[in-house]
Amino acid sequence: MDAETRAVDAETRAAERDLVRLFPALDAEILNPSDEQLLAFGFGLRGRELYQDVRGLVNRRAFVAAAALERVMLDVMIIARWLEVAPKLHMQMWLGEDARHSMMGLEAIAELHERRLGQRLPINKSDRERLMTTTSEARAAGLAAKEPIGKKKAASVLPAAWQMLEVAPDLWEAYRVAYPTLSAVVHAGGRSFVADRIVIDRRGKARMRPGAPFDASSLRALAVPIMCSLLATVSRQCGLGIEGAADTLRIGYTVWQEPLQG
Repeated sequence: MDAETRAVDAETRAAERDLVRLFPALDAEILNPSDEQLLAFGFGLRGRELYQDVRGLVNRRAFVAAAALERVMLDVMIIARWLEVAPKLHMQMWLGEDARHSMMGLEAIAELHERRLGQRLPINKSDRERLMTTTSEARAAGLAAKEPIGKKKAASVLPAAWQMLEVAPDLWEAYRVAYPTLSAVVHAGGRSFVADRIVIDRRGKARMRPGAPFDASSLRALAVPIMCSLLATVSRQCGLGIEGAADTLRIGYTVWQEPLQG
Protein backbone atom coordinates (compact mmCIF):
# COMPACT_ATOMS: atom_id res chain seq x y z
CA MET A 1 0.00 0.00 0.00
CA ASP A 2 1.61 3.26 -1.12
CA ALA A 3 1.53 6.55 0.81
CA GLU A 4 -1.43 7.99 -1.11
CA THR A 5 -3.50 4.84 -0.65
CA ARG A 6 -2.69 4.77 3.06
CA ALA A 7 -3.81 8.41 3.37
CA VAL A 8 -7.12 7.68 1.63
CA ASP A 9 -7.67 4.61 3.79
CA ALA A 10 -6.96 6.62 6.94
CA GLU A 11 -9.47 9.31 5.93
CA THR A 12 -12.10 6.67 5.17
CA ARG A 13 -11.59 5.00 8.54
CA ALA A 14 -11.89 8.36 10.30
CA ALA A 15 -15.11 9.15 8.42
CA GLU A 16 -16.51 5.71 9.26
CA ARG A 17 -15.82 6.28 12.95
CA ASP A 18 -17.54 9.67 12.84
CA LEU A 19 -20.49 8.15 11.00
CA VAL A 20 -20.98 5.30 13.47
CA ARG A 21 -21.00 7.84 16.32
CA LEU A 22 -24.21 9.25 14.81
CA PHE A 23 -26.02 5.89 14.77
CA PRO A 24 -27.31 5.97 18.38
CA ALA A 25 -29.59 8.87 17.36
CA LEU A 26 -31.67 6.28 15.50
CA ASP A 27 -32.38 4.55 18.82
CA ALA A 28 -33.99 7.66 20.29
CA GLU A 29 -37.66 7.78 21.23
CA ILE A 30 -39.98 10.20 19.40
CA LEU A 31 -42.95 11.62 21.27
CA ASN A 32 -46.26 11.31 19.40
CA PRO A 33 -44.70 10.79 15.95
CA SER A 34 -46.70 11.39 12.79
CA ASP A 35 -47.07 8.68 10.18
CA GLU A 36 -44.57 10.53 8.02
CA GLN A 37 -42.02 10.62 10.84
CA LEU A 38 -42.49 6.91 11.50
CA LEU A 39 -41.84 6.20 7.85
CA ALA A 40 -38.71 8.36 7.84
CA PHE A 41 -37.51 6.59 10.98
CA GLY A 42 -38.06 3.25 9.32
CA PHE A 43 -35.98 4.34 6.34
CA GLY A 44 -33.19 5.36 8.70
CA LEU A 45 -33.19 2.03 10.50
CA ARG A 46 -33.26 0.15 7.20
CA GLY A 47 -30.33 2.23 5.94
CA ARG A 48 -28.28 1.52 9.05
CA GLU A 49 -28.96 -2.20 8.71
CA LEU A 50 -27.91 -2.14 5.05
CA TYR A 51 -24.77 -0.14 5.84
CA GLN A 52 -23.71 -2.66 8.46
CA ASP A 53 -24.45 -5.53 6.08
CA VAL A 54 -22.38 -3.89 3.32
CA ARG A 55 -19.46 -3.51 5.72
CA GLY A 56 -19.80 -7.16 6.72
CA LEU A 57 -19.75 -8.30 3.09
CA VAL A 58 -16.75 -6.10 2.33
CA ASN A 59 -14.88 -7.58 5.29
CA ARG A 60 -15.57 -11.04 3.85
CA ARG A 61 -14.38 -9.80 0.44
CA ALA A 62 -17.80 -10.50 -1.09
CA PHE A 63 -17.47 -7.38 -3.23
CA VAL A 64 -20.12 -8.13 -5.87
CA ALA A 65 -22.76 -8.83 -3.22
CA ALA A 66 -21.69 -5.72 -1.30
CA ALA A 67 -22.01 -3.54 -4.41
CA ALA A 68 -25.50 -4.90 -5.15
CA LEU A 69 -26.61 -4.27 -1.56
CA GLU A 70 -25.08 -0.80 -1.63
CA ARG A 71 -27.28 0.00 -4.62
CA VAL A 72 -30.31 -0.95 -2.49
CA MET A 73 -28.97 1.37 0.19
CA LEU A 74 -28.75 4.13 -2.41
CA ASP A 75 -32.39 3.57 -3.43
CA VAL A 76 -33.45 3.87 0.21
CA MET A 77 -31.59 7.16 0.52
CA ILE A 78 -33.02 8.65 -2.70
CA ILE A 79 -36.63 7.73 -1.90
CA ALA A 80 -36.29 8.95 1.70
CA ARG A 81 -35.04 12.32 0.45
CA TRP A 82 -37.91 12.53 -2.07
CA LEU A 83 -40.44 11.70 0.66
CA GLU A 84 -39.07 14.57 2.74
CA VAL A 85 -39.91 17.16 0.05
CA ALA A 86 -43.69 16.70 0.42
CA PRO A 87 -44.19 14.16 3.24
CA LYS A 88 -47.97 13.63 3.14
CA LEU A 89 -48.37 13.58 -0.63
CA HIS A 90 -45.27 11.55 -1.36
CA MET A 91 -46.07 9.03 1.37
CA GLN A 92 -49.51 8.55 -0.20
CA MET A 93 -47.89 8.02 -3.61
CA TRP A 94 -45.32 5.63 -2.14
CA LEU A 95 -48.10 3.56 -0.54
CA GLY A 96 -50.09 3.73 -3.78
CA GLU A 97 -47.17 2.27 -5.71
CA ASP A 98 -46.83 -0.49 -3.15
CA ALA A 99 -50.53 -1.29 -3.57
CA ARG A 100 -50.10 -1.34 -7.36
CA HIS A 101 -47.32 -3.91 -7.08
CA SER A 102 -49.36 -5.98 -4.62
CA MET A 103 -52.23 -6.07 -7.12
CA MET A 104 -49.83 -7.08 -9.89
CA GLY A 105 -48.60 -9.91 -7.68
CA LEU A 106 -52.11 -11.20 -7.01
CA GLU A 107 -52.93 -11.10 -10.73
CA ALA A 108 -49.71 -12.92 -11.59
CA ILE A 109 -50.46 -15.69 -9.08
CA ALA A 110 -53.98 -16.02 -10.48
CA GLU A 111 -52.57 -16.33 -14.02
CA LEU A 112 -49.93 -18.82 -12.89
CA HIS A 113 -52.69 -20.94 -11.37
CA GLU A 114 -54.53 -20.85 -14.71
CA ARG A 115 -51.40 -21.72 -16.71
CA ARG A 116 -50.48 -24.63 -14.45
CA LEU A 117 -53.90 -26.02 -13.50
CA GLY A 118 -56.21 -24.68 -16.19
CA GLN A 119 -58.38 -22.67 -13.82
CA ARG A 120 -57.81 -19.07 -12.80
CA LEU A 121 -57.49 -18.50 -9.08
CA PRO A 122 -60.09 -15.96 -7.90
CA ILE A 123 -58.84 -12.79 -6.22
CA ASN A 124 -60.59 -11.69 -3.05
CA LYS A 125 -62.97 -8.89 -4.02
CA SER A 126 -62.29 -6.72 -0.96
CA ASP A 127 -58.52 -7.04 -1.44
CA ARG A 128 -58.84 -6.03 -5.08
CA GLU A 129 -61.01 -3.02 -4.27
CA ARG A 130 -58.75 -1.89 -1.43
CA LEU A 131 -55.57 -2.09 -3.49
CA MET A 132 -57.07 -0.50 -6.58
CA THR A 133 -58.61 2.34 -4.55
CA THR A 134 -55.31 3.04 -2.77
CA THR A 135 -53.50 3.17 -6.09
CA SER A 136 -56.10 5.26 -7.95
CA GLU A 137 -56.42 7.81 -5.14
CA ALA A 138 -52.64 8.15 -4.89
CA ARG A 139 -52.36 8.60 -8.66
CA ALA A 140 -55.10 11.25 -8.65
CA ALA A 141 -53.40 13.14 -5.81
CA GLY A 142 -50.05 13.01 -7.58
CA LEU A 143 -51.45 14.18 -10.89
CA ALA A 144 -53.35 17.00 -9.18
CA ALA A 145 -50.04 18.15 -7.68
CA LYS A 146 -48.43 17.94 -11.15
CA GLU A 147 -46.11 15.12 -10.13
CA PRO A 148 -44.36 13.54 -13.15
CA ILE A 149 -46.26 10.23 -13.17
CA GLY A 150 -48.35 8.45 -15.78
CA LYS A 151 -52.12 8.60 -16.08
CA LYS A 152 -52.57 5.03 -17.28
CA LYS A 153 -53.49 2.25 -14.87
CA ALA A 154 -50.30 0.30 -15.57
CA ALA A 155 -48.00 3.29 -15.04
CA SER A 156 -45.95 3.75 -11.89
CA VAL A 157 -47.34 6.02 -9.19
CA LEU A 158 -43.78 7.15 -8.41
CA PRO A 159 -41.56 9.40 -10.53
CA ALA A 160 -38.39 7.93 -11.98
CA ALA A 161 -35.22 8.44 -9.94
CA TRP A 162 -33.98 11.18 -12.26
CA GLN A 163 -37.30 13.02 -11.81
CA MET A 164 -36.96 12.83 -8.03
CA LEU A 165 -33.67 14.63 -8.57
CA GLU A 166 -35.52 17.68 -9.88
CA VAL A 167 -37.19 18.35 -6.51
CA ALA A 168 -34.10 17.39 -4.49
CA PRO A 169 -31.05 18.82 -6.34
CA ASP A 170 -28.73 17.66 -3.54
CA LEU A 171 -29.23 14.13 -4.90
CA TRP A 172 -27.18 14.96 -8.00
CA GLU A 173 -24.04 13.18 -6.75
CA ALA A 174 -25.99 10.13 -5.71
CA TYR A 175 -27.88 9.75 -8.98
CA ARG A 176 -25.32 10.87 -11.55
CA VAL A 177 -22.23 9.30 -9.97
CA ALA A 178 -23.09 6.47 -7.62
CA TYR A 179 -26.32 5.22 -9.23
CA PRO A 180 -24.93 4.26 -12.65
CA THR A 181 -21.75 2.92 -11.11
CA LEU A 182 -23.61 0.45 -8.89
CA SER A 183 -26.39 -0.28 -11.39
CA ALA A 184 -23.96 -2.20 -13.61
CA VAL A 185 -23.72 -4.86 -10.92
CA VAL A 186 -27.44 -4.97 -10.12
CA HIS A 187 -28.49 -5.24 -13.78
CA ALA A 188 -25.62 -7.52 -14.90
CA GLY A 189 -24.12 -4.86 -17.13
CA GLY A 190 -20.83 -5.21 -18.94
CA ARG A 191 -18.88 -3.34 -16.31
CA SER A 192 -19.93 -5.84 -13.67
CA PHE A 193 -17.89 -8.52 -15.46
CA VAL A 194 -14.76 -6.55 -16.32
CA ALA A 195 -12.84 -8.05 -13.42
CA ASP A 196 -13.65 -11.63 -14.44
CA ARG A 197 -10.99 -13.50 -16.31
CA ILE A 198 -11.39 -16.39 -18.76
CA VAL A 199 -8.44 -18.77 -18.70
CA ILE A 200 -7.92 -21.24 -21.56
CA ASP A 201 -5.50 -24.08 -20.91
CA ARG A 202 -3.38 -26.02 -23.42
CA ARG A 203 -6.20 -28.45 -24.07
CA GLY A 204 -8.47 -25.61 -25.16
CA LYS A 205 -10.68 -25.84 -22.08
CA ALA A 206 -11.83 -22.58 -20.57
CA ARG A 207 -12.70 -21.66 -17.02
CA MET A 208 -13.74 -18.43 -15.38
CA ARG A 209 -11.90 -16.77 -12.56
CA PRO A 210 -14.49 -14.47 -11.03
CA GLY A 211 -13.50 -11.06 -9.80
CA ALA A 212 -15.26 -7.83 -8.84
CA PRO A 213 -15.43 -4.37 -10.44
CA PHE A 214 -14.92 -2.73 -7.03
CA ASP A 215 -12.45 -3.19 -4.23
CA ALA A 216 -12.93 -2.80 -0.50
CA SER A 217 -11.76 0.82 -0.47
CA SER A 218 -14.24 1.90 -3.18
CA LEU A 219 -17.22 0.26 -1.53
CA ARG A 220 -16.42 1.51 1.97
CA ALA A 221 -15.79 5.01 0.66
CA LEU A 222 -19.06 5.19 -1.25
CA ALA A 223 -21.13 3.87 1.65
CA VAL A 224 -20.15 6.82 3.88
CA PRO A 225 -21.80 9.70 1.95
CA ILE A 226 -24.86 7.61 1.13
CA MET A 227 -25.47 6.90 4.81
CA CYS A 228 -24.67 10.49 5.80
CA SER A 229 -27.29 11.82 3.39
CA LEU A 230 -29.91 9.39 4.71
CA LEU A 231 -29.15 10.27 8.33
CA ALA A 232 -29.50 13.99 7.60
CA THR A 233 -32.86 13.41 5.91
CA VAL A 234 -34.22 11.34 8.78
CA SER A 235 -32.88 13.76 11.37
CA ARG A 236 -34.57 16.77 9.77
CA GLN A 237 -37.93 15.01 9.73
CA CYS A 238 -37.72 13.43 13.16
CA GLY A 239 -35.88 16.12 15.08
CA LEU A 240 -32.87 13.94 15.96
CA GLY A 241 -30.47 16.89 15.90
CA ILE A 242 -27.72 15.22 13.87
CA GLU A 243 -28.42 16.64 10.40
CA GLY A 244 -25.68 19.26 10.73
CA ALA A 245 -23.05 16.71 11.68
CA ALA A 246 -24.20 14.29 8.96
CA ASP A 247 -24.14 16.97 6.25
CA THR A 248 -20.76 18.28 7.38
CA LEU A 249 -19.31 14.77 7.23
CA ARG A 250 -20.81 14.10 3.80
CA ILE A 251 -19.64 17.38 2.28
CA GLY A 252 -16.18 17.19 3.83
CA TYR A 253 -15.55 13.59 2.82
CA THR A 254 -14.54 13.62 -0.84
CA VAL A 255 -12.03 10.79 -1.27
CA TRP A 256 -14.84 8.45 -2.34
CA GLN A 257 -14.83 10.07 -5.79
CA GLU A 258 -11.29 8.97 -6.62
CA PRO A 259 -11.47 5.17 -6.16
CA LEU A 260 -14.57 4.96 -8.37
CA GLN A 261 -12.89 6.55 -11.36
CA GLY A 262 -10.52 3.69 -12.06
